[in-house]
Amino acid sequence: MVWSRLGGMARTFIIELTRPVEEMLAYARGKAAQKGALFEGDATSGRYLGKKVEGSYRVEGDRIAFTITRKPALVPWSFVELKLRRILGGG
Repeated sequence: MVWSRLGGMARTFIIELTRPVEEMLAYARGKAAQKGALFEGDATSGRYLGKKVEGSYRVEGDRIAFTITRKPALVPWSFVELKLRRILGGG
């Protein structure tokens, strides 16, 4: 864990690639757009900015390291991880 710039804790989740990274990211971009959020980047790194969640990602071989730097205080990290894995198709 690292401290986020917003004064709270940030967490990084590692997600195994189950299909080509471009395909996973295109799906995530579509989901973000449906919710009015920004998901930008390429097959190496990028960022996510939504109304309640903010983060960045970097691709490391056959995995994506997704760091969440902002989330609602009352939302547990386990829920954030579950949603992230569903959006990226890793769980």
